[in-house]
Amino acid sequence: LGSPDALLGVLSQASRSLRPGGRLLAIGPNMRYTLKEYWDFLDHRLPLTERSLKEAMELRGFRVIECVPRLLPYSMDSHRQVPASLVALYCRVPLLWRVFGKQFLLVAERLP
Repeated sequence: LGSPDALLGVLSQASRSLRPGGRLLAIGPNMRYTLKEYWDFLDHRLPLTERSLKEAMELRGFRVIECVPRLLPYSMDSHRQVPASLVALYCRVPLLWRVFGKQFLLVAERLP
């Protein structure tokens, strides 16, 4: 996304596409934890945190029902395959999220 207006446009379309109570899940790099790495990619133009995305969602008729500031590592891409059992273990241990997590998760519900 290139601008706050573009983000608000996407959220408006999502709101129009969902019925009341429909859910929108968002995962993305949390700028508070990826300050240097974020700018290494050409398409990363709109820095977001879980707080700024929550604000935008609420402006477009969503209620955030779950907010996890640190969930996934910044990148799951590596030259070696990570065993599924290790990924499953990571997902079950929130303490690891605080150490390695650099991406947020927001779950929002469209208001009536």
